[in-house]
Amino acid sequence: MTDVSLAAGRIPIIPSERVRPARRPLLYLVGQLTAGGQERQLIYLVRGLLERGHRPELAVWNYAETDAFASAIHALGVPVHPLGSDGRARKIARLRALVARLQPGVLHSYSFYTNFIAAVAAAGRPTVGVGSIRDELFAQRRASGPLVGSLSALWPRTKICNSQRVADRLGTRGRLLAGQVLVVRNGLDVSTFVCDPRLPERTHVVGAGRLVPQKRWDLLVSAVQRVTAAGHDVHVTVAGEGPLGGELEALARRLGVADRVRFMGLSRDVPQLLAGASFLVLASDYEGCPNVVMEAMACGRAVVATEAGDVPYLVEDGVTGFVVRPGDLDGLVARMTALARSPELVARMGRAGRQRAERELGVARLVEQTLAAYRRAGWRDG
Repeated sequence: MTDVSLAAGRIPIIPSERVRPARRPLLYLVGQLTAGGQERQLIYLVRGLLERGHRPELAVWNYAETDAFASAIHALGVPVHPLGSDGRARKIARLRALVARLQPGVLHSYSFYTNFIAAVAAAGRPTVGVGSIRDELFAQRRASGPLVGSLSALWPRTKICNSQRVADRLGTRGRLLAGQVLVVRNGLDVSTFVCDPRLPERTHVVGAGRLVPQKRWDLLVSAVQRVTAAGHDVHVTVAGEGPLGGELEALARRLGVADRVRFMGLSRDVPQLLAGASFLVLASDYEGCPNVVMEAMACGRAVVATEAGDVPYLVEDGVTGFVVRPGDLDGLVARMTALARSPELVARMGRAGRQRAERELGVARLVEQTLAAYRRAGWRDG
């Protein structure tokens, strides 16, 4: 067995020659293979499907050989079908031709904005179309644009959502728009994450994610200013890129904590960063099922996070970390202060988080529940 180092940790790669199945393929349509949360989940899912004798293949809407996860998919021996770069209509035509040739049992759109495209490609074929909701529905519709967002919320009529809380919030009207919504939370290979019981001598807080308004990095910067003003030696590393980078660095300078908050840019190894942390902070206004929270738990690190998306299902408040209300700066400061003053509490919560990750967050569950969702959508294995 070989492995490839990914942003989500070292994921073992199963050589393709070990599996010679005769099943109809399972085709995944994904927007790109960049270093994002949904792409990491796709790698986990594809690897698990290979181990169970299935035939996953990928169609990539915007393919680049240099994308972070392209090499990992190739190392798995999974066929990749780039759809070109010459306009939406021609790309849809290529996808329809690919579906006609492969006759996949399932065409699963793994990116929200490709949901409707997958529905069009599967129409009239003996292929079950499945879409994805990986964040709050209103946010995904807005990000996809009015037309594509509306169509992708409607079709395919079966969608897999990675967040129970997001699914619950759809309510009656949302479910009518979204059709059948089946929940499959994210997973990860906990065994590949280093769990070092040693903590840094100085309190080192880690944050990871895009530098966008949703993530509320401004709250974290403001919290650091107040925690350090109270006499606690706290330093923060934020891993991620995005349009707010310059604005957030200016805020740190204005609040006098530029020497305590480092915006390091994109990290190719967030688990290694987490392994050297005291605890993780996530201050988002909304989320789906945040990978970084699961990764922190797998690394044996306590978590302070807002009750966004599935955070309340992942973090047991007071046991594996603390959960605060979105936008609650006072609550964030209080919880960060509690951890900064008590390494023993940090260590105890980290151990509890690792134990919970081992029990509940594995890849096997992700694969089994995804296949069960396909069956509920009408897929017949074989």
